[in-house]
Amino acid sequence: CGEEGRIYDPVLAAQVADSLLGVSGVEASYVITFRKEDLIGVSARSNGDFNVQVVMEKMGGGGHLSNAATQIRGRTVSDVHEELLQNIAEARENQE
Repeated sequence: CGEEGRIYDPVLAAQVADSLLGVSGVEASYVITFRKEDLIGVSARSNGDFNVQVVMEKMGGGGHLSNAATQIRGRTVSDVHEELLQNIAEARENQE
């Protein structure tokens, strides 16, 4: 998660999500950052073993099995992080 209120370049957030997949044992990564004053972006990546598209669709976004994203207005990074964790847990339950 990026800092509350600090605006990050969306390309950088996507690159960080890609890079996190290189960490041993990581099958999916999510990067949550402010893109504009009231717009939070979530970049999601997967090595193909977990469908990040399903999680991003639950949060109003979309994409592909291994590359997805969403944008959310009027929330805090902390709120989006909590919602993301809940959606990941639900998606894991449904995947099993």
